[in-house]
Amino acid sequence: TPQVEWSVSLKGRGEKSAAQACLKINQFESRASLRGKDTRGGLETLSMLMVDYAYDGALFSPDAFFYANQLKSNGWEIQFPAGKIGEHVMVVFMDVYGNEAQELISREQIGLPASVRAGSEKELGA
Repeated sequence: TPQVEWSVSLKGRGEKSAAQACLKINQFESRASLRGKDTRGGLETLSMLMVDYAYDGALFSPDAFFYANQLKSNGWEIQFPAGKIGEHVMVVFMDVYGNEAQELISREQIGLPASVRAGSEKELGA
């Protein structure tokens, strides 16, 4: 399983534009055994992210995909509409070897109140 260090924040709260959740990948490490040889790599081994904005705890249904070239050109940061976030967001980090790391992120970690329903942009200051 890849090892991932990440941070989340909320941008645009109270501005005219809709608030955006931001996830920054601070560190990524992947290990694999290829033809009997152990290999190790950093961010260059990150293939893609898949994000389910409203993970229900049972079924992962990705709403967005972010590929390595997009991630690298955006400084290893993604943004997505805070108004679409349910009680939890599930992010799946996939490496070039097909290994996955899953991270469950709560509304509170992003900076959103737990009591606001997904899609309630009025509460987000939009």
